[in-house]
Amino acid sequence: MHEVQSVLKAFLPRSQQALADNLSVIVADRGLLGFVGFASFFLFSTFLFGSVHTVLNRVFQVKQERTLVEGMKVDLLMMGLTALLVLLAVGSTWLLTVALAFTERYPSWSGLLQPGLVALSKALGVAATALLFYVLYRFPPAATMSTRALMIASVTGTVLFQFAKWGFAWYVAGAQANIELYGALGGLMYLFIWLY
Repeated sequence: MHEVQSVLKAFLPRSQQALADNLSVIVADRGLLGFVGFASFFLFSTFLFGSVHTVLNRVFQVKQERTLVEGMKVDLLMMGLTALLVLLAVGSTWLLTVALAFTERYPSWSGLLQPGLVALSKALGVAATALLFYVLYRFPPAATMSTRALMIASVTGTVLFQFAKWGFAWYVAGAQANIELYGALGGLMYLFIWLY
């Protein structure tokens, strides 16, 4: 809990004590809260992946539907694969962060390793996105697409998602000047324009 409080103090100097108190209450009551949280995660993940395979079946014009038990199995598989992909992404990010900290600690290695580590982090991000799209297009639909079609769909989804990320970053950077001028109302305006 001490580590959490030090991070809160660094990022939220004004409200860190109130947030730390609330976190302490949550940690103290984690037994029931953990069970409710896991049950909620399971329920909403099932709804989410159920919606995903319904939409993908409609998009790919799949006539046959899975039974309820088969659908639940696919939902569980998707929950497990998604959790595994998130763990792999977090683990690789952690390793790259440690490697970048090493280059900062030893400046003589910085010029040699830092450009490669930055390129590797970008490549891992794109690869993780492509793998996520591959898994998303492979398992939820009731009919399996060919490997070639899966690869094309995954690459297309990844490229479009990267463009959307860059567009959103450009949009937020452009909105920053107006948010400073208009405050929270300007931020809300830009959020609604982006959603529209």
